[in-house]
Amino acid sequence: MDLLGAPFGDGLLLDLHVPDGPGPWPVVVWTRGSGWQEDDARRGADVVARHLGLHGFAVAGVDVSPSHRGVFPRQLDDMAAAMRHLREHATRYGIDATRVASMGDSSGGWAACLAGLALPPGERTDAVVALYPPTDLLAMDSQMLPGLVGVSTPGHDDPGSCESRLLGGTLPEVPDAARAASPITYAAAGAPPVLLVHGTRDESVPYAQSTTFADALGAVGADVRLVTLPGVGHGPWADVLDGSVGADGAAGDATGGATMWRPGADVPGRPVAFGWGVVVEFLSEHLGVAVRGPDRSAG
Repeated sequence: MDLLGAPFGDGLLLDLHVPDGPGPWPVVVWTRGSGWQEDDARRGADVVARHLGLHGFAVAGVDVSPSHRGVFPRQLDDMAAAMRHLREHATRYGIDATRVASMGDSSGGWAACLAGLALPPGERTDAVVALYPPTDLLAMDSQMLPGLVGVSTPGHDDPGSCESRLLGGTLPEVPDAARAASPITYAAAGAPPVLLVHGTRDESVPYAQSTTFADALGAVGADVRLVTLPGVGHGPWADVLDGSVGADGAAGDATGGATMWRPGADVPGRPVAFGWGVVVEFLSEHLGVAVRGPDRSAG
């Protein structure tokens, strides 16, 4: 079943893709990244559903307000509204409201992290998959690759940066808001399992945003896994998950040299053949779905 453009929250829309057959199905809430600039965060949910639906997951692509429609915490409120809507209509939609994960890339991954960590207990998602998410806004400029800030990209502290527009002021001007909007602030006991994926040559969101976040989650006992993609930049997310983007964003193999790190288990990290299969395995483990074999869904 496909339900497209269903309204929820304050003028937002969601697209729901539910597998055929008897449910209820666990649901993955997808949000696409755009630097908080675009109003169609649900876009791409059909692609995610093609890969996850075969393994018994419904996928809900949900919109999140861009910064020009409202500064933070409006985006967190949007995620809360999406969770409430899905849980209130779970029977109608054929989904299992007790098994919900959040997933996204870049600012969408940021929203996915906040949905799992910052919402009140009972509203949070049960697992998080985040591709190259910003997690500590105040640290972004200091973690950028050498030579990038002010040369090939504006600094995150710049008045015109995506982060400044999100918060309604520069990061140095509104540090409390920046901390409140940073997923790392909410790393605490009881955090859900988190799968992070990040390339070491990310020119937009520093790779260290994921390493420090993983360290913080591991320190409080969370089940966190960090997949490192050597030489890979900032997306595109579908190519990263397909393994079709290589070093510096060129066509190639994103899985070459990939490692997965878990605190206390893998130092510095074990080799992993990264792709949709890793995501499916993680979600299946934490949402109670039997893995149905290798992912051979369409790209």
